[in-house]
Amino acid sequence: MNPTPFYYWMNRDERTGKMRRTRYPMTEATALQRHPDAVKVPGTCEVRDLPENEAEIVANTTSAWQRSP
Repeated sequence: MNPTPFYYWMNRDERTGKMRRTRYPMTEATALQRHPDAVKVPGTCEVRDLPENEAEIVANTTSAWQRSP
């Protein structure tokens, strides 16, 4: 598993020109790709363990009763 930080971001609304907070947390790469002027909201860090390979994905999506002999 790969611990990945997610944050809420402040960015400028294209219609109103006002700063607004994103509706959901995003990684830094995603936020800056969508909104180059985005700024992290302090204190909103959420670290998620993201799978690094297919085996980890299967292990996380298979229920316990399916893994037991």
